[in-house]
Amino acid sequence: MVFFFLNIWSIPRSFAKNSAQVGPEIIFQILASEIALISGNVSSAVITYLDVASKTGDVGAAKRATELALAIRDHESALKAAEIWQKNDSEDTGASEAVKALYLVTGKNKKLIDKLIIEREKSRKKKYIRKFLQ
Repeated sequence: MVFFFLNIWSIPRSFAKNSAQVGPEIIFQILASEIALISGNVSSAVITYLDVASKTGDVGAAKRATELALAIRDHESALKAAEIWQKNDSEDTGASEAVKALYLVTGKNKKLIDKLIIEREKSRKKKYIRKFLQ
């Protein structure tokens, strides 16, 4: 029960940047997701959080959907959520790492290679190639 309340209060704060998009439907979806989790229905929570992340671009919802999808080994949903997370917080290395790992797990090797090439080129331009190679 404590887990439920901690998550309910942490997610809405992440909507501050997208406050125009937060209405009763979004709040209801977040509550429904957390209730589904309490009931042990993680897959429903993943679907709902992924929907919230898709509609709002909210990083907190996308990250939560990624984590929950990974917990039930739903790699395709985790990848969709991680891509939303990365798109809306391009500076978060956790999002980038999640996307790369999920490309590998889902067999999207071409996308993984393309992403690594882009990162290498960015590192070269910034002269951070040693950081990239570590």
